[in-house]
Amino acid sequence: MGVLVFGSALLEAFAVHHLLHGGNEALWRFAVVAVPLFAAVLWTLARRSVPHIPAEQIKETAPDAELERKLAALADCPSVANKIAAADELMRCGRYEDSVQVYESALAGVYANEPDFLFKLAQAQIEANHTAAGAETVRRLMNDHARFRPEETRLLRARILEGQGRVGSALAEYETLTSLYVGFEAKCRYGLLLMREGRIERANHVFSQMVRDAEKSSYAMRTERHWLRVAEHCRARLQSKLVPANR
Repeated sequence: MGVLVFGSALLEAFAVHHLLHGGNEALWRFAVVAVPLFAAVLWTLARRSVPHIPAEQIKETAPDAELERKLAALADCPSVANKIAAADELMRCGRYEDSVQVYESALAGVYANEPDFLFKLAQAQIEANHTAAGAETVRRLMNDHARFRPEETRLLRARILEGQGRVGSALAEYETLTSLYVGFEAKCRYGLLLMREGRIERANHVFSQMVRDAEKSSYAMRTERHWLRVAEHCRARLQSKLVPANR
């Protein structure tokens, strides 16, 4: 496209120059008019030859392409950096079982007790429903790296407790985290567990408070969209159950 524009502009300038400095006037007048028209036709044909890919399709295919690139890099060079990059991408693509295996392979040698890797492994284990293994990884984090992302590690522990069916302990941990954890995830997970346990009024209060807090912060509206959407959806469902009871 750029070559076409540059070439047509050059020909146009050449024709104008000869028109102003003598020569076959009729020929150069024709060239001055014809060159831009010819360029416009070529531009239209070139644009039609480029396939249109909808934006949503690009969004859907891009993560897979990135995953393939990182998996290829890992196959070429199984370094720790490539393992973590591939495992991170597997997590983003929802391939939790695979990500667990790759994270575990990175936890070796001098990195056997690396807190960041352990944290990521625990996240993957929880998503893959490896509750017992996740509990052990979280225990290692809390014992060996107590100062490493403590609130986020406690959130992982709350999720482990929930996965183990220890509802009372999970609720207590979530409730504590609602005043400690930065962001809406802990509050939202607390509200969801309350909702599942039939504690509708308390769950509605948690979700409503999340929405009110978000309305006061444009930053939260931008960065916490997922949890805010969950809260709004759950609050709408709960409101339909609460209104008849309050009449």
